[in-house]
Amino acid sequence: MRCDGTQHCRDGSDEIGCPARCRPGQYQCSSGECIEQQMRCDGRQDCRDASDETGCRERVNIRVVPDIIHTQPYEKWKFECSVIGADIEPIVKFQDGRLVESDPNFRVTRIDPNTVSVEAIHGLTEKKERLSFICTFPGGPEEEIDVYVRRRCPHGEFMCKDGTCLPERDFCNGRVDCPDGSDERPPYCREIVQVEVKPSIIHVQPYKRFEFECISYVPGIKPEARLPSGILVSQDPRFNVIYLSPNHLQVNAIYGLTDRDHPFQIYCIFPGLENRTAVIEIERPCPSGQFQCMDGRCLPSNVFCDGKSDCLDSSDENERYCAVNIRVTPGSIRVVPYQRFQFECSTSIPGVSPQVTFDERSVERDNRFVVTRPSLQTIVVTAPTGLSEIGAHRFKCIVSVNIVKEVDVEIISECPPGQLKCRSGECLPSAVFCDGKYDCPDRSDEDPRSCVPTIIITPTTILTRPHESFQFECKSVMPGGEPKITLEGYPVENDPRFTIVRPSREHVIVRAESGIADPGKYSFTCTVVSAASKTIVVQVESVCPPGYSKCKDGMCILDNQFCDGILHCRDGSDEDKLRCPEVAVDVRVHFTPGELRIQPGRAFRLECVTDKPGTSPVLQFLDGRPITSDPRFVVSRPSTERAIIDVPGGLDARDRQIIIECVSPSGERKTSTIFIELGCQPGQRRCPSGQCIFVGQFCDGKPDCDDGFDEKPENCEYCDPITKPCEVVNGKPPKEKTYELHWRCDGEDDCGNRFDEQNCLNDTRVPDKECGATHFRCGTEPYQYIPFAYWCDGGRDCRGGEDEADCSPPTIIQTQRQETHRVRPGGRLILECEASGVPPPMIIWRFNWRCLRDETRMRTQAVPSSLGCKGSKSRLTIENFREGDDGIYNCEALTSKERAMSQDIFVFLSP
Repeated sequence: MRCDGTQHCRDGSDEIGCPARCRPGQYQCSSGECIEQQMRCDGRQDCRDASDETGCRERVNIRVVPDIIHTQPYEKWKFECSVIGADIEPIVKFQDGRLVESDPNFRVTRIDPNTVSVEAIHGLTEKKERLSFICTFPGGPEEEIDVYVRRRCPHGEFMCKDGTCLPERDFCNGRVDCPDGSDERPPYCREIVQVEVKPSIIHVQPYKRFEFECISYVPGIKPEARLPSGILVSQDPRFNVIYLSPNHLQVNAIYGLTDRDHPFQIYCIFPGLENRTAVIEIERPCPSGQFQCMDGRCLPSNVFCDGKSDCLDSSDENERYCAVNIRVTPGSIRVVPYQRFQFECSTSIPGVSPQVTFDERSVERDNRFVVTRPSLQTIVVTAPTGLSEIGAHRFKCIVSVNIVKEVDVEIISECPPGQLKCRSGECLPSAVFCDGKYDCPDRSDEDPRSCVPTIIITPTTILTRPHESFQFECKSVMPGGEPKITLEGYPVENDPRFTIVRPSREHVIVRAESGIADPGKYSFTCTVVSAASKTIVVQVESVCPPGYSKCKDGMCILDNQFCDGILHCRDGSDEDKLRCPEVAVDVRVHFTPGELRIQPGRAFRLECVTDKPGTSPVLQFLDGRPITSDPRFVVSRPSTERAIIDVPGGLDARDRQIIIECVSPSGERKTSTIFIELGCQPGQRRCPSGQCIFVGQFCDGKPDCDDGFDEKPENCEYCDPITKPCEVVNGKPPKEKTYELHWRCDGEDDCGNRFDEQNCLNDTRVPDKECGATHFRCGTEPYQYIPFAYWCDGGRDCRGGEDEADCSPPTIIQTQRQETHRVRPGGRLILECEASGVPPPMIIWRFNWRCLRDETRMRTQAVPSSLGCKGSKSRLTIENFREGDDGIYNCEALTSKERAMSQDIFVFLSP
């Protein structure tokens, strides 16, 4: 009985020292029995003495509970997938590689860092008798789970949710047959697939290649891939686009994306059908605040795309990844004092104009710099006389809140330590610069452009209670720099709660002897002319329960008992005149413009005026927050009655819509609504989800936006200044629904019935018929004529190639010299715009980035250009100006291939 594989001795000694008797591929336990080799170190005890799990290296495994499911139709079920031995989130996918999250039949929930649950909240039908899932993690093993749906009906029939059996053909055929309607109910019935993105979700490491496909199963529908900005993916150097067939598009990212791009979206556009999105999830292998080089090293995020190579392989400055959103040239500058320097900032995001700041102020407000804009997406900053201050200076080029690039300018000293250089060349002690006395022979030591006053505030924050006194001070260190103090844009000198003391012109003290009555956060701003402002924050903490406020003597009474004409506080402070001013006369406010539509990062301005002298408007958001609680909004008050809101850096696309209130002392309220809209390509509109679709796809009877936004009646009235409808000509209907305005009278039939080529003698592109005719004349006699659309289209159509000679893109060269206009009700406004370009571009006008409001009062006409046939000029005249006409106007120059946009022209309605 010894060595027979069974223990007979109590201590098992009859099976110790026995020769091996297990088959190949098996493992013999110390206790004698044989198990399969793969059961060794699998995390489960199989030997009686657990010897199969001793001496094992720690390993990471997958566990699925349960590993098989048998269920009834429509019955809810779930399973859990866990990674054992490491905190790694598992991935659950179908056998075809699709992630389970992409299927609306299932809900995936993360239970803890290494466990997810998959739940079929509505169950399954017999259509899916067996379904297999794979649970895994990147680079790890896979575990499979099978789900079986038991048939309750005869072969060839399916079960309704109420138990009725019906023929298979009655399910998901668009007609309700089950008594409870379950045969047509989602998610069991999904639409016949017309378009597809494979895969729709991609998980990838930085710099690793990936690809996906946009597929149309509808003949004649050619897909295209676009970025969220609206530009074609084929125009982005990171991607290669291949058409495997007219209906099948493949996008390859040969060199991958960076962890800076996470997450990344690409839209597959299927004209006339529903669009789809590919989501690329890029892993983040580096600690927070760092990004990965191509060689695997992690570096701080601010060294990427800063113009200097920091990665050993220079991948942090690779143009493929740095040229996508914003570029500055050069990235750093090194000059001597007063030496001229210049840099350029541009963005590849269509329709977005970059802004540049220095010392947190716009360079356009600093007279040391000259700013030009060769195009909407490019800004050039020049310092004609350089800077005088020794050391490093940092400029910021801003496209949006999250897209910022810095330019470092270093001024090198040519003088001994402790001295600075005059513009005329002399070196003098630094103490004599900006001291109010001229010391340099050329007086450059006191140049107001260089002597920017500095502000000192004491203290910077104050924590107090209602009615408690407090004070703060503000000083300008420069002689003659007089500080001004405002509270939410309103001068404190005009507020009876505060006493102002000026020991000197450069020094101001603000005292609140009786404090502030109402709890809250109050931001005071100290400003010196031509200097950056500084803020003092006073936090008044409440000592009363919610809905109550404090009397001066410490008693708490209801908020609505203050200023009601009845004494409730023992000391009468609830009716104090400082807190309860006399009932004001009826004061009206005028807020202009009432509506603005802007693009992200674009500066804009609003104005609010009261109609009674000595009264001042209050500016706040719709939820009651003071406008100054958001640092992006800068409030100035040129007079007591007038308040101006400037937003020099614009707003972010994520803001979408902001409503601001202007309130008079007597309670009249006017609002201004700001819509922030990302620009699409010409002839396109954006859905709320961010995707761009063609204007012609709006209100065409088929939903193209994910939420059906394009088919809602209220959105059919939208007017696009470029896209126009094709109409019937002499009873012949058009073949196309729309055409673009710059295609009009270009010699090509774009509507299919020549509607866009009608009445071309009155075409208004250029008054000169030599420039504005429908055809281009080639060479000399015998003349060859080609359609205007072929002029400078990239292909030689004239025998001698004259149509491709001297071509130049459209550029706005002249808009109104005055960027801000004020027009009285009933008045006339005239704006002009001139653009260079060969062929001469079509100029259109936009109001708040859309069409002009009333074409019966708003007339555009082409006028002679100073450039002859190498440019165009347009004049916009608005008669009987009225409320609603105030806002932002732009002109846009268009050719068949390119476009140029003017700067914003602000037009306000005067009261």
